[in-house]
Amino acid sequence: MLQGLLSGGTIVLTTQPFMVLITKLYANLKKEKYKHGFDAAYKILRNEGVRGFYKGCGYRAMGIIAALPVINASRDFFNKRIS
Repeated sequence: MLQGLLSGGTIVLTTQPFMVLITKLYANLKKEKYKHGFDAAYKILRNEGVRGFYKGCGYRAMGIIAALPVINASRDFFNKRIS
């Protein structure tokens, strides 16, 4: 259980800034607000600070931490059936 919490937290902390960038770029269909990824990162950092890259982090962390035990149990189940 503790391993799931630690690995889920690490996953979220390292990948959340990229998820925020991807979401903002996909929402910017007409290229009115951001021109490219570096422009989006610069504007997010300038307008919202580092906290802007971690919007929605709590919800995503809860989802990943809840999913990891299920994924591990499924992996163990199928590995036992194969061997």
